[in-house]
Amino acid sequence: MTAEQLNCPECGQVDMVQKVSAIFSGGITTGTYSGPSIGVAVPIGKGQTSVAGGYTNLKGGSQSLLSSRLSPPSKPTAQKIPSAQIGTGIALLCIGILFAFSSVLMAIICIFGGITILVWCYIAAEGRRIEADSLLPQWEESMARWHRLYYCARDDGVFDPNERVFVPTS
Repeated sequence: MTAEQLNCPECGQVDMVQKVSAIFSGGITTGTYSGPSIGVAVPIGKGQTSVAGGYTNLKGGSQSLLSSRLSPPSKPTAQKIPSAQIGTGIALLCIGILFAFSSVLMAIICIFGGITILVWCYIAAEGRRIEADSLLPQWEESMARWHRLYYCARDDGVFDPNERVFVPTS
């Protein structure tokens, strides 16, 4: 790609143009911090103030605002089934098994309810997975386009050198 193709379609300059993927990855920092630490506990009512110490290990990261704004498109993923629904199905099965020794009708109702909920959870999860998989080709195209984008810091916008269309980041 020539410098002429990389000039910003808005201002015509190339000196403040960078690849979007480089800005994105360059705007993310991670670190590990460790060292001695001290803490003070102050009681609300009567009592003694306490001091404690130890050794602290912290891991973390940060991302610049520009890096965040220029993030790649999110990969489609299947939305998870709430664990409360799965837990309810399993609980009903267990309760049904316990009722089997005293009330056959209650056992059948609980077991049937538990199986129904678990089958519904499976069908819903499978449907969500199929939907996410169907969106993958569109996401792959979006990622290919994202990898072609450049950013002009002077005009705060992005462009594809092939299309020459400038889009402000706002």
